[in-house]
Amino acid sequence: MSLEGSFRGKRVLVTGAGRGIGRAVVKRLHSYGAIVIATSRNPENLKTLKVECPRIETIVADLQNWEETRSAFDKLEPVDCLLNNAGLGAVKSLMTSTLEEFNQMFQINVTGTWSITQLIAQKMVNAEKGGSICFISSICGGKPFPLFGAYCMTKSALEMMANCLAVELGPKKIRVNVVRPACVDTDMLNVAETGVGMTVGVGDAFQAFMTSRTPYPGYHMEMEYLVNLILFSLSDLSPQVTGTVMTIDGGFQLS
Repeated sequence: MSLEGSFRGKRVLVTGAGRGIGRAVVKRLHSYGAIVIATSRNPENLKTLKVECPRIETIVADLQNWEETRSAFDKLEPVDCLLNNAGLGAVKSLMTSTLEEFNQMFQINVTGTWSITQLIAQKMVNAEKGGSICFISSICGGKPFPLFGAYCMTKSALEMMANCLAVELGPKKIRVNVVRPACVDTDMLNVAETGVGMTVGVGDAFQAFMTSRTPYPGYHMEMEYLVNLILFSLSDLSPQVTGTVMTIDGGFQLS
């Protein structure tokens, strides 16, 4: 079975679908003939995505709002796969973060993800057809990074959440895995590389740090490489693969 064939006719819910990684995954799934439900808190992003992928269903919801999330997805029919991609990134020291900033990071990246996963996974359990769930983490989930403290903490929490769910849902034939990427072209990476809003030279220092610590030439990966791994983790090509963290970082974790 090919990767494309694995998704034809499958129902897949993608959070954070309006831009970046989520948008790229939706476009690939759409080309494969999957039935995609794309969600984002930004309705304009979903409108333009719908133009590119006319067969998708779109749902506007803010995952940091528990009641809104439950209301938006409560009547959704069971899906075969869930990609937890939505998340907030911020370049801020733990020593200077405010309580509001810290709480918002956890509300979106952890609590919001838990809320939708609990709801969608229960629908999978009730349908008794099995399924697959993938969480998008980051190399920040496995290593501390200066100026990314709260973000690192949320990604570590997501990885533990996925592992716990893999144990709980395994007997129901629901697989749960994590994809942990390094640098791909997203808004947060652009901020880190340019140093916008930060001390002069921080962007250059970040690029030099990543380059020196990544054995494989170039620390930037093509978006399609990451999409390939995400879809593999969700697909029928990876049976028995559950409770794993699949890292794609050019060897950064070795340094």
